[in-house]
Amino acid sequence: MSKRIIFAENLGLSSSDDENIGAIELDKDMCTSSEIDSLFKIKYKIAHEMSATMKREFIMKLCTNTSFTKVAAGTSGATVYIYDICQERGLIKSACLPCSSSISDQPASICGLNFLNEDSSILVVGTTDGHLFVYDVRENYSRMSFKRGPKHLDVPKDYLCLDRNANSRLLCVGTANYRDMVQLLFFDLRQRKLMGCYSESHQGDMTDIKFHPQNPDILCTGSVDGLINIFDLHETSEEDALLTTFNSESCVYKLNWHKTLYEKDFISCMTTTNDLKLYNSEEYDLVAEFEWPKITDAIKRKAPSNCHLINTHSTLDNKIFSLVGTNFNKGEILRSVQLKDQMIPLANFKGNKQIIRDSVFEMNSNALITGGEGGFLTLWTQEDRLNDSTQNNSQELKHKIKRGSHKTNPY
Repeated sequence: MSKRIIFAENLGLSSSDDENIGAIELDKDMCTSSEIDSLFKIKYKIAHEMSATMKREFIMKLCTNTSFTKVAAGTSGATVYIYDICQERGLIKSACLPCSSSISDQPASICGLNFLNEDSSILVVGTTDGHLFVYDVRENYSRMSFKRGPKHLDVPKDYLCLDRNANSRLLCVGTANYRDMVQLLFFDLRQRKLMGCYSESHQGDMTDIKFHPQNPDILCTGSVDGLINIFDLHETSEEDALLTTFNSESCVYKLNWHKTLYEKDFISCMTTTNDLKLYNSEEYDLVAEFEWPKITDAIKRKAPSNCHLINTHSTLDNKIFSLVGTNFNKGEILRSVQLKDQMIPLANFKGNKQIIRDSVFEMNSNALITGGEGGFLTLWTQEDRLNDSTQNNSQELKHKIKRGSHKTNPY
């Protein structure tokens, strides 16, 4: 079974690693710098950058509140750092939340984190050693942990991914394979207790979970078994809830929902082999597929072994783009491409200092925040916006919070 690519930058290369060394030496742009500037018409610069921690920890997960005034960064050391996003002063650290449990006997990292829609100061955090916490970031303390259910219930301790639904009433957690069973655990966010689980739809470790951004009952899940499942949680049984299954033919790495120009729901799937696939979730079709070499070609680099997909995002006008990085020179090359029938060069990010692990995008201001293996949190802004007035920027970085429906889920 395929695994997530481990880049040469992270390995101690020996003299026998000729193939890896050769790939790095051959990695360069396919065209001149002037041609790169012409192809990637949107230019990004670093508006502000901070080192989240002095420890040797990766930033694994990022999330922002809906008004894009706070960003949370979860690390490989099971710590979450909260920053205020301020146009005048950039990123301002406001809280440090240790999330490791004193009763845990194994090292843990952050497997997921989400701000709740109705209160942007409430943060839900999950760790890979099987713990969930609710934080009030104004108070800088853990408000409450989640109950795992009755003592007789055999619940896996390895949490791998999580997401909350559109009305912030339900949290879904994906587990590792435990006694030949993979579970989707559903927690009530108001009562902070386990409500039920699905255990028949996946056979491999869960890798990502994404609720539909508007419909609180629609859930998309991915696993190392290569399957992408879409559920309607309004149904009372797992069998009835399973709407459709896509086979990505590789281990699923990251999923995202997108709305197209025609207001149809699409799902983007990044695989562990760095392929990208787009599915029409309404017509249950694979509509586009971009293989690893084509993605490398789209960002105008020569060595596919050094390129990797980071994330996919939607723009304000319902276009989809993919952020692509490299491990060349500690992640120096960072670019994005727009997804149509083909990948079209879109933006160039100059001055990147690390291999990027995650990103968040604010479509009203076109601001991007990245975090990665160097422990840096970076706020990127388009060049032509760097000199805009403070008043205009403040307006662009604020938008209304969309409330989800309040339909009851029958668990």
